[in-house]
Amino acid sequence: MISRDQGNNTPGAVHYGTGTYSQPLPQVSISYKLTPHEQIYVNGTTAFRAPASVQAYGQFFQPIAPFPLTSYTKLKGEYSIEEEIGYRHYGLFNFSVALFNYNITNNQVYTSPQPSSLFLPRVLHYGGKTSRGVQAEFGLRPWHYFSPYVSAQYLHAMMDSNFSSFLF
Repeated sequence: MISRDQGNNTPGAVHYGTGTYSQPLPQVSISYKLTPHEQIYVNGTTAFRAPASVQAYGQFFQPIAPFPLTSYTKLKGEYSIEEEIGYRHYGLFNFSVALFNYNITNNQVYTSPQPSSLFLPRVLHYGGKTSRGVQAEFGLRPWHYFSPYVSAQYLHAMMDSNFSSFLF
């Protein structure tokens, strides 16, 4: 649980901003030994990230302008779900392969656009993202302190929402 409050006494500003986030984060992990040297597994996890406090709740002003350069926007927190299923083999050689899927909603992007020659940090919602792929590892047992190892990954990442530009 996260709760953030801010006050702003600048004339013309939103005087009070708040953000309260409460998110359960379930996880599951299941594995099964096929043989003493082989295992299959399934993992499911969730994650949450609240927007950064100052950028998310405050407004930015330029000393020579009578109005704020940014507007007060109450942002949602970023939430992700990860699923993975895999196989492992242990012995003279160690091998593992896994399929994975990540889904992120309310993806947060931290940026510094430049209106009126001022660099202002901003938090923007970039929509959703999906990443899917496969990863594999192969290694041998150590022999005289030497253990060959190689890994590879294929990743297919997609933006689920259009995000072309933003305005202040």
